[in-house]
Amino acid sequence: MTEDGIDRGTAAGKGNVIPQKAVVRGDLRALTVEQIRKTQQKMRDIAAKSLPKTTAQIEFTDVYPPMPPTPGNRALLDALNQVNRDLGFPTMEPIDPSKRGAADVSFVAPYVDSLAGLGVFGTGVHSPAEAAELDTMPEQIARAAVLMYRLTR
Repeated sequence: MTEDGIDRGTAAGKGNVIPQKAVVRGDLRALTVEQIRKTQQKMRDIAAKSLPKTTAQIEFTDVYPPMPPTPGNRALLDALNQVNRDLGFPTMEPIDPSKRGAADVSFVAPYVDSLAGLGVFGTGVHSPAEAAELDTMPEQIARAAVLMYRLTR
């Protein structure tokens, strides 16, 4: 991680030179814990087959659990879209799981049907240029309030 807190990487050099040390950081995204574990094992197997006179180590730190699509989560989205129709707001489509980021809700998703992404709209997500579109707040508040009310009935 760089001083500005952003991970980035570059590589350059001659193909016949092995550096004394190289460090690589990254993350894994998957739909299920099983997919993550299988991928980690495959990566461990690769790291264990070091070339002559080299060694490799690999470490994993689980941060956010995956949040696979479920029928219950789809039902919540359907309920949200009924609210959208009733309030005259546009329909919200599910986001392709491979394009989603990490969400705090993924920690409780294995135990309760869940939705993510009901917050403020904006641009420049997780960057120095991030900006909230404050004029969308009344719509977002109405959408969330009506959904919560209906879910309690």
